[in-house]
Amino acid sequence: MRKSLQATFQTAWDTLPGDLQRAFAALAVFNQGPSFHTVAMAAVLEAEEPDARALLHRLDGRSLLTPVGDGRWRLHPLLREFAAEKLPADDPAWGHMAAHYVEVARAADELYLRGGEDLLRGLALFDLEWPHIQAGQAWAAAHAETEDEATRLCSAYPGAAAYCLDLRLFPSEKIPWLEAAVEAARQLGDRKVEGSHLNRLGNAYRFLGKARKAIEYHQKALEIAREMGDKRAEEIRLRDLGKAYRHLGYFHKDIDYQQKALRIAQKIGDKRGEGYCLGSLGLAYANLREYHKAIEYHQEALKIAREIGDKRAEGDRLNNLAGAYRHLGKVHEAIKYSQEALKIAHEIGDKRGEGNRLGALGSAYRRLGDYHKAIEYYERALEIAREIGDRRGEGNRLANMGLAYKEMGNTAKARELWEEALCIFEEIEYHRAAKVREWLAELEA
Repeated sequence: MRKSLQATFQTAWDTLPGDLQRAFAALAVFNQGPSFHTVAMAAVLEAEEPDARALLHRLDGRSLLTPVGDGRWRLHPLLREFAAEKLPADDPAWGHMAAHYVEVARAADELYLRGGEDLLRGLALFDLEWPHIQAGQAWAAAHAETEDEATRLCSAYPGAAAYCLDLRLFPSEKIPWLEAAVEAARQLGDRKVEGSHLNRLGNAYRFLGKARKAIEYHQKALEIAREMGDKRAEEIRLRDLGKAYRHLGYFHKDIDYQQKALRIAQKIGDKRGEGYCLGSLGLAYANLREYHKAIEYHQEALKIAREIGDKRAEGDRLNNLAGAYRHLGKVHEAIKYSQEALKIAHEIGDKRGEGNRLGALGSAYRRLGDYHKAIEYYERALEIAREIGDRRGEGNRLANMGLAYKEMGNTAKARELWEEALCIFEEIEYHRAAKVREWLAELEA
């Protein structure tokens, strides 16, 4: 900060009464987002909302703050930097900020789980406060070993907004949150929450192509669920174990796990979980080339997704139906489903889903012989896969693009793409590696 500005700010600071000095310094905790809400300021100061609002208006009257509507306020970055100099690192305001935003994250997830328009409102709330949620988690993780409240918050953050986080935090970014949360849960002696974090770690590693590591985490989490007698947690662990085995090509093992999970979901009345199990069974049967059976499961899963207003699941089910219909030669029907699914992905900001839909559209247009359009879709999907660290998706896009080039007669380009895909598939032990080896061998024959 330039000396002239520092001097100006210091002069303004010196004229503030004690309560305004305290309020202005506390603004340093909002060091990430473009704006913050009056309610957040009240939480940080441990004040009633009308009192916090009055303090903020007084700061506005001294040109130290700007109202931006709907109870929100903005602080100029240079003033925020100056405020940070006035707020000690051990000031309780930091902890109050972290405690407030974990509840905001929880409120966003609760809206999401209601489905429909509430789902979109939940995501909007989460997106608005996402910079502050990240700052709250970072503070909690940094102090978890030494402060009891930080330990509690560090353990709470990943689960508070699990569904919103899954859409907004890439798995590679989620792992540090979860590893810190596992340690925090162990410090707290909270076995149930520890199991949840371990299972989410398994999902993150599976997405990154590390299915065997994922299985280790899922099995540990399953042991805890059974030890606690938590049937819903057991259901979740079983179906996630199935997904990891499906990645490795053990489709019958996947079906076994999904059926066990489905029985529990139906017994305890978990409709969302039931839908997830049915969708996974559909994918397992599609991998076994039993496409009519896969469609039956996907249609049941789609019905549940729409019934509970789960738009992300609806998009997944539509795209899975598209894949099954494409394999049956009903390509135009497949395109219709994938386009509908892509619209949902855009609506909710689902980057992973967007990539999958674009890849599916590429495969549909390849089936129609429109190779240039297919490659265009594959390239867009490949870009997303690389952006979010989806190694399996990256390999699939490369392999499918190779098919398009092969069918166009460009075997040199096909070989190049398949060799790149094979390296990825072998690295992540993905079952499709065997098929790519066959294609490469055919080129050499």
